[in-house]
Amino acid sequence: MNFKLIFITLISSILISCYSPFFLTDTDGFSVYRSSSSGSGLSSDFIKATIAKETENLIVYVEKGESYNSSSLDLVCNEFEKYYAKEKSIYGNHTDVDNNGKIIILFLDLNPESGSSSILNGYFNPADLIDGQGNNADMLYMDLGGLNNNPYYMAGTILHELQHLINYNVNVLGNGREMDVWLNEALSESTSVLFNETTINSRNKEFNNINYYCFYTWDLPINIFANYPSASVFMNWLYIKSNYDENVFKNIASFKAVSSYNRVLSQVTSISATWDNLLLQWIDDVDNGLVSGAKIGKIDNNNYINTYIPLYPGALIVFNSSNIGNVDTSGSLLKTKQNNSSLILLNSDTYDGTYPTPINITLSPISSSSILRSAKSSIAESSYSDNSYLEVISNTKPKYRNILLNKIN
Repeated sequence: MNFKLIFITLISSILISCYSPFFLTDTDGFSVYRSSSSGSGLSSDFIKATIAKETENLIVYVEKGESYNSSSLDLVCNEFEKYYAKEKSIYGNHTDVDNNGKIIILFLDLNPESGSSSILNGYFNPADLIDGQGNNADMLYMDLGGLNNNPYYMAGTILHELQHLINYNVNVLGNGREMDVWLNEALSESTSVLFNETTINSRNKEFNNINYYCFYTWDLPINIFANYPSASVFMNWLYIKSNYDENVFKNIASFKAVSSYNRVLSQVTSISATWDNLLLQWIDDVDNGLVSGAKIGKIDNNNYINTYIPLYPGALIVFNSSNIGNVDTSGSLLKTKQNNSSLILLNSDTYDGTYPTPINITLSPISSSSILRSAKSSIAESSYSDNSYLEVISNTKPKYRNILLNKIN
């Protein structure tokens, strides 16, 4: 059986403070994964842990021998209890494989290599829900450093991971089909729209540092951090356009459709009837200030002459329209939307498999303006050509990675 573990990682320099441990009881052992010294790899481990706190819907373990801030733990548990029932009512019910009626959270040092720049915040392991696999528990694994240093953000990450746990029960165990990663992640991002302003503010800042917007092609083959902030701002926009009605997320989560984008479209017919128009309208509205705290970064044409921008399925970029002479739309998958000051380009391809193919957007000089040309590229060309935008559009490496670990049994 094939399992995927979805991890949230954050690039930052985190200083772990020392705190006096709270009273701990009931030592148990758990199989876990940690971030390895490479930053993107994982290593397995078996640890002992003790119960630090129990609430109506939670049992919280802390790795044995580690210290934690008890006030931070109280905050995280209170936030969980505050929104737990509402999250279940929106996204669905989770399993209870250990028959204790509660979620287990294990706080541990997920980042033992302090020199690594990539910090693993937490994960959910689907194997825990399968008899004879994992730890046989409805369980989330969260970083102890994140708890101690940023408890409000950690509270949002826990609710994000809880949606993944619920999603696996509803879609894989209940319906026999895994939801596409991009929609699964977008629904987890929507939990912050509803429950955690700290995460929303963080995502908006990340969104404002990019000028390439994409959540549909998850794990972009290019070195730009676009997926998580794009998904967050998109779900926030859907919420606003739905008159702040949480049922838009509930209906997307529960609707049964083969294609994930049709699950979304079926619930937003008043906004758009087609997927490409929905994405174009999203960026247009953000450009016009509809989503508070989020801004569009327009591409400066003069910096991109004779370079290309690989536009992957569902990806969008924005130019200053006054500097564009004309647009070559001979590629039928390239869609555009223009307002008074902006020209939005979208790759409307709905392919969401393992090997996405981009449309290369090139700018050629002509008189005082530029011509935008598009051409479908091969995987080899888009992956290995040196004449690309990778160091031009953004020199910020991804803060969050979707680390997939396959287990074959």
